[in-house]
Amino acid sequence: MKILNRLIELLIIIVMALLQKLPAQSNIEKLEKIVQQSEEIRLLQVSRDGRWMMWQGVYETKPSEMNVIDTKHPEKMMKFDAKNILFIHDHNLLIQKGSAVEFKDPVKGTTKEFQNVKAFGSIESNDLFWIHYDAKKANAVEVYSKDLKVIYKMSEVDRVKPLDQNLAFYTSTDELKEISIFSSVQKKSEKIYSGKSEVYSLAESKMASGGWLMTVMEKQGLKAIYVDHNHQSKELVVNGQKYFDVISNKPSANEDGLFLILGNYEKMNNDGLDIWYGNEVNLTGHFRKVYEPNRVVWFPEENKIQQIDSRFIDGIAAGKSGMYLSIEKNLDQVDYRDTEISPVPEKTFLYDAKTGSDIYVDEILKYTMVDPLGKILLYKEEGQWISYEIATGKKTALSIGIDASPYFAGETVLWTLNNELWSQDMKSSKMHKLKTFEGKLEVLNARKDPVFNDSNISGFVVDLHQELLLKVIAEDDVKHSVISWKNGVVKTVINQTNDKISSLSGNNTSKSHYWIAENYNKNPVIMKKGFAKKTAEQLYDSKHPDTTLKIGMKRLQYKGPNNEDLTALLYLPPNIKKNEKLPVVVYIYEVQRKYHNDYLQPTFRNQDGFSIRLLLEAGFMVMLPDITKESEGPGISALYCVNQAMDQLSKIEQADMTKVGLMGRSFGGYETNFIATQSNRFAAYISGTGFSDPMHSAFAFNYGSYSPDYARLEHGQYSFGDFSENKEKYIKNSPLFYMEQVTAPMLLWSGLKDTNVSPEGNKSTFSALRKYRKPVIALFYTDENHGIIDSKLQKDLTTRIIEWWQYFLKGKRNVPWILKQTKDAV
Repeated sequence: MKILNRLIELLIIIVMALLQKLPAQSNIEKLEKIVQQSEEIRLLQVSRDGRWMMWQGVYETKPSEMNVIDTKHPEKMMKFDAKNILFIHDHNLLIQKGSAVEFKDPVKGTTKEFQNVKAFGSIESNDLFWIHYDAKKANAVEVYSKDLKVIYKMSEVDRVKPLDQNLAFYTSTDELKEISIFSSVQKKSEKIYSGKSEVYSLAESKMASGGWLMTVMEKQGLKAIYVDHNHQSKELVVNGQKYFDVISNKPSANEDGLFLILGNYEKMNNDGLDIWYGNEVNLTGHFRKVYEPNRVVWFPEENKIQQIDSRFIDGIAAGKSGMYLSIEKNLDQVDYRDTEISPVPEKTFLYDAKTGSDIYVDEILKYTMVDPLGKILLYKEEGQWISYEIATGKKTALSIGIDASPYFAGETVLWTLNNELWSQDMKSSKMHKLKTFEGKLEVLNARKDPVFNDSNISGFVVDLHQELLLKVIAEDDVKHSVISWKNGVVKTVINQTNDKISSLSGNNTSKSHYWIAENYNKNPVIMKKGFAKKTAEQLYDSKHPDTTLKIGMKRLQYKGPNNEDLTALLYLPPNIKKNEKLPVVVYIYEVQRKYHNDYLQPTFRNQDGFSIRLLLEAGFMVMLPDITKESEGPGISALYCVNQAMDQLSKIEQADMTKVGLMGRSFGGYETNFIATQSNRFAAYISGTGFSDPMHSAFAFNYGSYSPDYARLEHGQYSFGDFSENKEKYIKNSPLFYMEQVTAPMLLWSGLKDTNVSPEGNKSTFSALRKYRKPVIALFYTDENHGIIDSKLQKDLTTRIIEWWQYFLKGKRNVPWILKQTKDAV
């Protein structure tokens, strides 16, 4: 009888498991269908005449497609299964389909197909395009005018490199390597190089006299060659040396000079012993090849070379002033990352490449603003903005507020300060208020001068001859409008909205603005508004699930640890019923209210496995609380903020406070680890790539930066303060010290090749929880880093996270990989 009863019990368990299995499977299948229905809009472009618009529609489970519409008749859409499309001339198209490229004029209906193409492009400034054929057509290059006439042709071209208004053609035989430059103005080519050496790189010199800078590869290394407009060449020789492992061409402050960074790799020790010395500022050389950079300014016409003094660690062209902004080495620095993470005022100089002399400017904190014209520097000192005149060394304390942001505009500096727009005359430094707006200002169409692209120095530029697009943010930080400002004339481009606006551009030919609008319950749409129109029209509505419009959101308000106003975004799933109780997933990091108007893309491709949309579609509420820091430490601060947000969540009728889960990744993973040891308000946890013991991590070695992590822990995101002075704070905020207090199951995940946050942290967390017999599962992705990159593994992690929450917050027990851990407890 006992055996029969046992068999009956076993049969009931099997049947119940099978019954439960179907809903769980169908739930994931339902999410997969929702993902399939969703389209992302990428690479939005408007033709030069403003008549035609193009974008890439990207899908998760099928190939992307290129779409083209007539903005006057948006219902007429052309779809192309194409790798790439270029607008050329006003509105013509070059459409790449495998090895074929089609030219199409959508107005005239003209088409021309090019077969056996390996590369193509355009020279927009002169209305030309080029086609580079493969070996079946003798590797020929053809350059076409806008009326499809061949204006130049060359055969046996290995590769084509586009330059500003020219094309470089690389050709070779068994004996010679040659480069010819095609001029889009003269419509002809000229040979500038012929030799046995392989050309490694080529760039226009940007000098007033023109010419080109080439680096060629020879057995001894790289060699720099300048070729002038008469095709005469000169080789760079520095202290008798002309071969280098590294030759890097940087923007020059001299119109008759080239600014180069040269170097030769130091030999790595491979004799079985690696010695580290305490006075080494940079330990990178113990792991990969490094070189000591030699910064030189080469004046090829004079055959003169000026080396920037080795006591400086930097050299950034200060416009075309002939001066280079240089920072003196900090001899008190222990590790090279110390001042990267915790900036300190640095002794800053202007180096004159003509004379080899330098001028002391000031002790400046990072993020100096440099005028691209080379006339002034702007920097902050003791709570005020300072204007430094490069030519004279004159310093002027500006009357503008310290929170203002500058934008260079020729001889003028434009400033935004909260809701005010100001101008500053460079010569006199006098400030003049231009206008006051009804909200905080943000410039949308400023560009960063390319001179500063690889530095912490900035030089943001606006063109006051064109319209200035300004985002005007309301006091609630939710609503905003976009206005156009030109010569004092203000026009509304986008009326006040809480939509997220992106890809905004204006077209003077069509006299219209174009943009993408989206929100948490509004899929991305493409909009158009004429300059003289009061209302905008919708040109395209991206594909999306029917549930998008039914998603809800509440903003929960609470006070932070410093009595600051914080917000938690609470997303409500579609079709929620008034009296329905639902589980809640809380995702933590830092301040997150800035994401309030992001479209919630349904996707399995998430680096951290977290998809708000898929969780909503699976029947969860999702909350994103703001977290700020105060003096007691990051863990305690996070606990305080999350508790405050949870108190507000408890006031929401539909929130089931017995079924709330907490999750985070990286810094959020650390916060989750700590809160799990201090709280009993959560039914389960998920922690990804987070620190478990800041005491150990402070001095652990970071294999991403090849430096210890104390700078990041003492300052930066964690802000514990100096370790020797705050040991108690490290202990009080260390999750590993309190793992025996965890009261709910934890899921941990890491990439085993994570060089930013060592997976050993999660292994320690796992070991501690395992020791104290806490329910824990750890996922280790063997070939992944700090985030999951492989799309199949992204789906795996996202799916497992959904299943984890279904198991512990919705009671769906038929998840085999979780049951393997919890079977004895169920």
